[in-house]
Amino acid sequence: MLHDADRWNSLSVRMNYGSGFHTGINNTLAAPEHTTVDVSVSHTFNMPTKPQIIFDVFNLFNDIYAYRLGTGFFGNSQYAPLRRFDVRLLFHFG
Repeated sequence: MLHDADRWNSLSVRMNYGSGFHTGINNTLAAPEHTTVDVSVSHTFNMPTKPQIIFDVFNLFNDIYAYRLGTGFFGNSQYAPLRRFDVRLLFHFG
């Protein structure tokens, strides 16, 4: 039995930190540091299959950062996705 099985609401927060990767011809440059925060809020309904509705926000503060810096010869720079919202419905079977 889970220790929080009798609780019906939950909040989770995840923070991701990137120290910046090395780039440049001799790897002497570094991309800027970045931090993103993801948040999930869920509610479990008191029904036979215990359905859950979950609302997720990814990149809560809309931090824009490069995860690949292109030189033009090896391709273009690519950036992380902007803020995103998801709604999930979860059913438990068995």
